Amino acid sequence: KAYEIMRELDVDYVLVIFGGMVGYSSDDINKFMWMVRIGGSTEKGTHIKESDYYTPQGE
Repeated sequence: KAYEIMRELDVDYVLVIFGGMVGYSSDDINKFMWMVRIGGSTEKGTHIKESDYYTPQGE
């Protein structure tokens, strides 16, 4: 599904940064909610709700 969404958004390049081993604070995991928001903003991603990815405490 991610590939389909990227095609829909006419994506040319994808950058994935992972800094988990070195403590890089701007890795892709820290940007996870951005990815959820982008996915949910597409016509095919209307079922993706940001609130589904938070705990009951809002974390």
